[in-house]
Amino acid sequence: DSSTSRGLGDVYKRQVLEWVKQHVLDGCPKEESTCVTCGLFLTYAQMLDGTVGRGDRVPVLAARRSAVGDEFRHGQHCVVSFADCFFDKARDQEVAAGRYEWWGGLQSTSAVATHVERLFGFVQETRKRCLECHGPVRSWYQSERVLRVTPLVKGGGALSMSELYFAACARQLAQDPVECPHCLASRGPTRHEEQVRMLTVPNVLVIQVTRAPGPRVPVAVEQQLDVLGGPGMELIGVG
Repeated sequence: DSSTSRGLGDVYKRQVLEWVKQHVLDGCPKEESTCVTCGLFLTYAQMLDGTVGRGDRVPVLAARRSAVGDEFRHGQHCVVSFADCFFDKARDQEVAAGRYEWWGGLQSTSAVATHVERLFGFVQETRKRCLECHGPVRSWYQSERVLRVTPLVKGGGALSMSELYFAACARQLAQDPVECPHCLASRGPTRHEEQVRMLTVPNVLVIQVTRAPGPRVPVAVEQQLDVLGGPGMELIGVG
């Protein structure tokens, strides 16, 4: 699913278009070969001139899918996995072109922000507390571009995306022990409880419903999404 801020959907879609247009105008040495951002722009141009689907004309981005990731070269693939890999490639291209700003304070392999983060990125906060000494809560922050939620079975019917998000924010036992500065001298890594939430809301929010093997759990996908008490968001696409 993809959502944009309510009432601003057209504005943010135009911002995405302006980003890819400017990328092309700035000049790209890989425009005719492997650039995924150029591929997105050329696909948009195909849509405008009506050539997509005519004869053997396939969308440029589909033709360049192996440039997004070799795993997409053949057969079907997960839409969100494709989008996430596309974001990685587009971000690398922005950094290589020098279109970025430093972004500190986050867990990241590259502490910079590009137009990809400006449009699709959000800060995810993970709060942890030691279950041995019950000391103070510590927080970690990282940049994310996909919100992942898991369907749940509860009485009363299918849960909405908002309900699934708030369920994902519930406190739970951390999967791995973590070193606690208050217990380290005597205990080493200890069990922690953790809580994860979006600290900021992106302009365009990509949501992935991660399903476990077994019967398919229904999800109620709402047209209007409200999270974090921030701006309401409206649905713009389902994949």
